[in-house]
Amino acid sequence: MKILMLLVILVAALSAKNLSLGFLDIQYQGDDGGKAWIGSFLEEALRYDLSAQENVSVLPACQMAIHRRNHKKGNKPSDIYLFGAVLDFDYFISGDFNLSGKRVRGSLSLWNLRKQNRKEIPFSGPEDSLFDCAARTARELIALLVPEQSFVMPVLPCQRSETFGVFAKAVRADAEGQLPEALYGAQRALELEPAFRLDQLLLIDLLVEAGDPSAALSESEKAVKLFPDDCLCRAKNAFLLSQVGRVDRAVKLVREMKGECGANSDFNEAAGRIYLRSGFYPIAISFFVKAITKCPGVTGLYAGLGKAYLYSENGAKAVDILELAVRFEPDNLDYLNLLALAYRNNGNISQAVKILEEASVRTSGNLPVLLTLASCYTRLGWHKKAFQILEQGLLWYPNSPDLLSSMGVVYMESGDFPKADDYLKRALVLNPKGRSLLNNMGVLLMKKNDLKGAEAYLQKAIDAGEPEADVFFNLGLVEQRLGNIAQAEKNLLLALETAPGNKETRRRLIELYQEKKEPDKALSMLSELIALDPQDYPSKMAYARLLTGLNRDEEGISVLEDVVKNNPGNKEYLFSLAEAYARIGWYDVAILKLEKIISENNKNCDFLSLLGRLYYLKATGGRKTADELCGKALYTLKNAYQLDPAHPQALFWYAKALDHCKKDVEGARALFQRCLDKELPPELKKEAAEYVKRRSGIR
Repeated sequence: MKILMLLVILVAALSAKNLSLGFLDIQYQGDDGGKAWIGSFLEEALRYDLSAQENVSVLPACQMAIHRRNHKKGNKPSDIYLFGAVLDFDYFISGDFNLSGKRVRGSLSLWNLRKQNRKEIPFSGPEDSLFDCAARTARELIALLVPEQSFVMPVLPCQRSETFGVFAKAVRADAEGQLPEALYGAQRALELEPAFRLDQLLLIDLLVEAGDPSAALSESEKAVKLFPDDCLCRAKNAFLLSQVGRVDRAVKLVREMKGECGANSDFNEAAGRIYLRSGFYPIAISFFVKAITKCPGVTGLYAGLGKAYLYSENGAKAVDILELAVRFEPDNLDYLNLLALAYRNNGNISQAVKILEEASVRTSGNLPVLLTLASCYTRLGWHKKAFQILEQGLLWYPNSPDLLSSMGVVYMESGDFPKADDYLKRALVLNPKGRSLLNNMGVLLMKKNDLKGAEAYLQKAIDAGEPEADVFFNLGLVEQRLGNIAQAEKNLLLALETAPGNKETRRRLIELYQEKKEPDKALSMLSELIALDPQDYPSKMAYARLLTGLNRDEEGISVLEDVVKNNPGNKEYLFSLAEAYARIGWYDVAILKLEKIISENNKNCDFLSLLGRLYYLKATGGRKTADELCGKALYTLKNAYQLDPAHPQALFWYAKALDHCKKDVEGARALFQRCLDKELPPELKKEAAEYVKRRSGIR
């Protein structure tokens, strides 16, 4: 239910939810097997006509085939409705047909998956006018689905039915996993009609699927020349440029197209993948969300969005989105591995291990799964198990630099730096420009306190291209330790830009800004940290303390009151609130809060010292109850002093109380003398020194 709600939220994020449709088979009921292609023709023609309508999304045939393999259990109406519920779709369309002479006659079933009913829609037309038959049927469907919306008749996808039939059979072959047949069909259709846009796009996708991005890029360039204003052709061209390493050119093209193609779901998908590859994860997220809004049910979009959240270090959202991708495709090892990474990064390492161990049982030898599982074992401190799985991996992949590097990381985490150094160097011999390998070597050298060496390797990792947030973060730490504060800030900000969800980076920047005496920047960073997690009370406490340190006491107290309200049993938070009230002179309020704390814990020197100090300050204010307050001050501060005789505040204020309330000058002088060696605010230390000097003659 949580996943279904997430889907609804995502789809509604930017605009009204599109009507989501999926095709089941349109089956031939006759005996002439040579006519079965007409079903594929009608399905693709209907998909083309319906996709041209506003606010209507039709799932691609290949994606629908994946969902059917994973989730469709039978052909009974109850099976179909259950399948629709899994996908959270609005309608399915199925049908059958036969031939009567040269005429096609059949019926479509429109399955309303929300209301769980169906309606039959008869269709017929000459065999040589299948485009017209599909268009008439699509018009009837739109009249039923969205009666208030006019049907838009798209331009014919190609000139000849024969060509479209070859294309439709290629689409079906791809959906059935017959890649060679699909490639042959797509190429044959282009031979028949070279300017057939849909087929050109299909061929590009098939070449990518076949592992030939260079050939796909070449085809995309032909498509752009034939259709220079087509958003999808241009988007695929930009994406393929990023695939062959020309990322800057791809990003430039996306920026040029954004205004013109921003409403196109295929453009948004391509843009999301390009920005994901180039490391601009927040921008990738925005494009993927737009694409999902227009094309629900496409698992790759959820995987892309989940990966963008994962790399931007928003683990909770990555888990939610990737759970949906895995729910759609439970046997996809890439998605399972991404989900495990998201759980690991979100702190639920045991769940990550469970997912990966189950995946390993089903399919042994998958390198990404091995690496992620080893990293989980390492984080849990299970170094022996990590070594075992990596050694097994090296039997399968003896020259894998990633496995060698992972071995180095496990040795590094177990404290065996010489062996870590050996494995990392062996990995770098095999892949001298590997970003993660260079980063790992930099971290090892940082742990060995070779900061200059670490700096050099981390800079090489950045120069290797497409650095991730961890490289910038580690370099920032190294520069800070080297005293290069400006460079440290620059790299930590780059890490934050790459992964805006990383809380640790923000905390390091806050420390850096406090070190640089730039409280306004620290406040800004803390406010962003709190915005990421409104229940991050330690950050709220730090925010409040900074505010009071800047004499913005009322703002600080407001934040502290909220923290104390939401953490009623936390004495440290309540003590900080009492300190803030004492700072602005609201002694009575502060005393009430401190007395409440001490009634539950009277063995804390900090608590007692502050309460005793406030009793003393009130006693010196000329009140009628001065004697009573003096007694409370002496009692409380004596207790604090006895708990910790070296506590600076307890020493100072007990000395003050002895002098004022008890007139014990000798006792006060002795305590003030000890204050001179303690860490006290300058004004208090000065007061203690003057007292000692003034009373030095008394015996």
